[in-house]
Amino acid sequence: MTKLGIIMTQNAVWGLEKFGLVPKGTYDVGESLKGAAAALVAGGKQRLFTSVAPLSASNRADLSSSPMALWVLRKASLSSYIQGHADKQ
Repeated sequence: MTKLGIIMTQNAVWGLEKFGLVPKGTYDVGESLKGAAAALVAGGKQRLFTSVAPLSASNRADLSSSPMALWVLRKASLSSYIQGHADKQ
């Protein structure tokens, strides 16, 4: 989204919040998301991106019952495999 689009959206949300058309705190959430988006872009430019997954298990045996966890593990393994081959070339 462009900076103009972000500003216009946040101003619209602010107005909607002031008129009671959206819940209080919606504007603040938008501000937090703007900060998170900026951090993600900065991390991407520095090639620091890592996948995020809601995992709280301490070992792989605990993950076997969660389809999401298994998917993340497969994706992480594939990513490291691809990265390893890219480094060799």
